[in-house]
Amino acid sequence: MTDAVDRARYLSAVEVRFVALRGRGYALSARDVERVEGWRLAGVPLDVALRVLEDGVREYRRTWRSGEGAPRTLGYFSAQIALVMKRRGAMLLAPDGETDAREPAVDDRWGAVLAAVEAAGQAQSDPAARDVLRRAWRRLRAGRDAGEDVWALTDEVDSAIVAELGALLSPERLAELSRAADVAIERAGGARMSVQARGEYHRFELDLRVREALGVPELLEVLLDEPPL
Repeated sequence: MTDAVDRARYLSAVEVRFVALRGRGYALSARDVERVEGWRLAGVPLDVALRVLEDGVREYRRTWRSGEGAPRTLGYFSAQIALVMKRRGAMLLAPDGETDAREPAVDDRWGAVLAAVEAAGQAQSDPAARDVLRRAWRRLRAGRDAGEDVWALTDEVDSAIVAELGALLSPERLAELSRAADVAIERAGGARMSVQARGEYHRFELDLRVREALGVPELLEVLLDEPPL
């Protein structure tokens, strides 16, 4: 893939996700385009950038409850992007100017996420739920042994866990969690959101409630909590 193609693909993916999350607008500003290119050149993986946008919007709505679908610019996410890359060991300047970003040992990161999945599995009373987490643990272990990227695979497995566990819930329980997600959306100003933005936010809130109901942590947060050496 040429650099120009990679740049266009990266920019398009971030732009589409951000516009959808905001529920308004059609394109990034010139300044935000520069920010996105800075992330790409700094080595921020696309899947990590998109997850930071999703998590950042969710936190923004909970904290400010302003009715605004999302922050107006990507500048809002710069600190979190810097934190993620600092934890990953990339030389991306943090907001406070600190650049000492030693990366945790690979085995430490894999160990943290494997332990989190194992603990969540042991806490399940439903054999089917335990089986979901057992398969996830095996997939992560295989990825570790094959030298896969811990962040990308953890993100993939984390999404699969929530989807599979959600499918195990009874229709009544899932409907209850969905209603709770709708309440959270209304409190965050859902009436002002586009249909697409509301759908994205509902997915975030429902996933969160599925995790809480089954005691499953967000695995990328486990990686972020793993301290540097």
